[in-house]
Amino acid sequence: MLRRAFIRLIGCLAIAWPVASHAQPAPLKRIGFLSLAECPGPFFRSDSPAYRRLAELGWIEGRNFVVECVSTVGNLDQIPALVRKLVSRRPDVLMAGNSAVIRTLKQETTTIPIVMFGAADPVRYGLVTNLARPEANVTGVAYWGSDLLPKRIELLKEVVPQLRRLAIIGALAMRHLSRC
Repeated sequence: MLRRAFIRLIGCLAIAWPVASHAQPAPLKRIGFLSLAECPGPFFRSDSPAYRRLAELGWIEGRNFVVECVSTVGNLDQIPALVRKLVSRRPDVLMAGNSAVIRTLKQETTTIPIVMFGAADPVRYGLVTNLARPEANVTGVAYWGSDLLPKRIELLKEVVPQLRRLAIIGALAMRHLSRC
């Protein structure tokens, strides 16, 4: 009886040993980032709120993701070439904050997800068809948009009901003030 248990144990170990010894760590997720300034850019600095939040969620650079950053260093003529270079590396996700960069990324790939952050009026500039349901592989956050201004004024009126006059400085704002 003891001999059968021993043989079973040896058989199980013989089967499990190669599985356990060949277990590979999960591959690092790669984030492709095109910056108009220096790399890695403000989003991926360790003191940025976004970076700290990623760390709180367990996303630590070098442990489960890496940032592959390319930079134009202010030379906007390089955007198309750098976008092709970045897309050719096949990252898991692409990130950009400038509307021209996002548009070029969108033209270059339809399969890699593109996350925009702080893009100005993505509907007006043709990056997405609407903010509620962005199309295809583009999503993210817009800080200003022609769709957002009426909602912001409406929210301001709820917060400050006695508001009678409002001045907003900006080209996009001028179109919407007459409607509010």
